[in-house]
Amino acid sequence: MAELNDTSLINDANLVAYYRFSAGALTTDTKASYTLTNTGSIAESTSGKFAGCANFPGGTGKSLNWTTDNMGISNGAFSLVCWVKLNAETTSVDYMFASKDSNVVFVTSRIPYEYNGGTIRLGFDRVKQGVEAQGGYYTVSLGTTTWHHLAHTYDGSNIRGYLDGVLRVGPTAASGNGSSGGGNGLWIGADAGNGNVANALIDDFAVFSDALTAAEVTTLYEDAAVAGKAPFSLNSKYW
Repeated sequence: MAELNDTSLINDANLVAYYRFSAGALTTDTKASYTLTNTGSIAESTSGKFAGCANFPGGTGKSLNWTTDNMGISNGAFSLVCWVKLNAETTSVDYMFASKDSNVVFVTSRIPYEYNGGTIRLGFDRVKQGVEAQGGYYTVSLGTTTWHHLAHTYDGSNIRGYLDGVLRVGPTAASGNGSSGGGNGLWIGADAGNGNVANALIDDFAVFSDALTAAEVTTLYEDAAVAGKAPFSLNSKYW
């Protein structure tokens, strides 16, 4: 299975930020200049999906984050994609794999992994702060032995959540702004308050300013030539 770096998506004009978590470059954005802050000393691991990765220990007070602005993504389309492998399965607490916030429109888009009254579930949601949460959940235990590919996409009208290349949530209608609150930026491995820290390895994390197609998401998981980019492809968003 190839890194995003080895697919044609690395040249996608809508790729906003890309974190390979290569050795010695845990906070480096290899696509642009959104250098992360390492809050709480997140460790680098050599046991990544593609060599290096970020090792999140669970608990609170830790994250890799960008808090200067909303990366130019306020209330429009986006995609968050990454690989995740749990260090420990949750038995009572929630993990947050990603949280992208905009305090311009008071919207938080997240990939949570929740212990919901004994039911473990993976979420792909869009929280309008002070109003409502939009999106959905897929009941699944990720376990600790396998790397999983996650993709949260939003096209401006609908949320879709993919696990290992398969659509598991959506399309779910979502739109509108929140009323107040929320952070501004991107948090990897935790929420905007550096809470709900994932007890997991995270690798190959990317932010796009558009919604990846189902074919593109599946291809990132399956390690094939990126579908949906060739002219006249029925799957292409450029056709």
